[in-house]
Amino acid sequence: MRNDCKLILVEGLCGTGKSTLAERLHHYLVQQGRSCCFYDEGAEGHPVSLNWHAFFRAEEYKDLLERYPNTADEIRSRAIKDDSIYLLPYRGVKEFSEQDALYAELKSRELCWTDSPIATQPEFTYLIQRHWARFVEHASHTDTVYVLEAVVFQHQIHDLLRHYQASDNQIKQHIHGIAECIAAMNPVLIYLTQPSVRDQQVWISSIRSKPNFATEQNIRFMENRKRIELSLLDTLPFPAHTIENVNLDWDDVFCKMISAMSEAEVVQLTEGLLNEASKLLVNYMYPNGDYGKSQEEECKESLERLLDFHHADFYMAKVEGDYVGFIATNWGFSTTKGQPILRIQDLYVSDDYRRHGIAQLLVRRVLKIAKLKNANRIQLDTSSVNTPARRLYESLGFEWFSEKEIYMLFLNGHD
Repeated sequence: MRNDCKLILVEGLCGTGKSTLAERLHHYLVQQGRSCCFYDEGAEGHPVSLNWHAFFRAEEYKDLLERYPNTADEIRSRAIKDDSIYLLPYRGVKEFSEQDALYAELKSRELCWTDSPIATQPEFTYLIQRHWARFVEHASHTDTVYVLEAVVFQHQIHDLLRHYQASDNQIKQHIHGIAECIAAMNPVLIYLTQPSVRDQQVWISSIRSKPNFATEQNIRFMENRKRIELSLLDTLPFPAHTIENVNLDWDDVFCKMISAMSEAEVVQLTEGLLNEASKLLVNYMYPNGDYGKSQEEECKESLERLLDFHHADFYMAKVEGDYVGFIATNWGFSTTKGQPILRIQDLYVSDDYRRHGIAQLLVRRVLKIAKLKNANRIQLDTSSVNTPARRLYESLGFEWFSEKEIYMLFLNGHD
């Protein structure tokens, strides 16, 4: 993990293991000698969650002080003011909880996670983003690494959808406002997911004895939330890693989380990296190790020709000085759309680094490049028995077109 990373965000739908794995990650970092704080989504004293915060506009706040004169000083001492808006944290405050009427009023004016929102959507977004900015300012004066779960996507998007019927673009602007605030902390976001939202919600419904999780209405809501959240990952100004938990193998997922936070980087092939690249390519072409010097030279010559061919690219994953995988791409063109098409020709990760998120890192890099070049789609073919690869592509949004026997990911609508 980068030494300047001060924020790790663990996100995903209910039942993906966010709380358990985030807490485990916290203990791991402490064992590594890092100063670290962990807050789950319901923790008291949470540095960024605005649950248990009552919302008041200026006149409403003034009226509150007048109606509770004996508690006015306590209210003033705890109120958070942003322009003409006030937030009043009330959880665990004895002076508030001992007054039934006051406590009931504060509870009825919750900003977040409420059935009856009082704030407008612009007010909601403004207050959330301002609170994150305060947190970043506070964190800038410490060396602490914060591990937080379900505070960037889950609660934000839940409220925006449930309370305000926000559009995809409004949600994107809301999340981007937070992302821009926290970028200075060099964060890493880990998004935990499972293949089927329906199966996941039915399972967690039985585990937690919450039958409403398994209703059709909730399943559709969660499917839409997942769609939105996955679409946001590639737009964030910091690393975001998707980890799929297919078999509820928590140890495997935790290992992938650790790998995702390693200082892996993606570098493009240059003439100075031909030796490293040819070693990867020869291991890809001869997985049983049945090759010699001549095969290595052939691979190097092939990569030299690739450098001279302006419509092909080769990117390598580098972890702690070692080159551990590559992705090779080439460009085509859609005459019907008048846009480029990016084809993934080859994808390889060395044995010791498989199931560590390296392949996803490589695919995400070319996905960003395709978007920057306004490509219509990315496409590839893979073996029908290569289950790990197919899961990877499908987790990233690729669709299988059986009539063409290829995977395609459309970046701006289907042909």
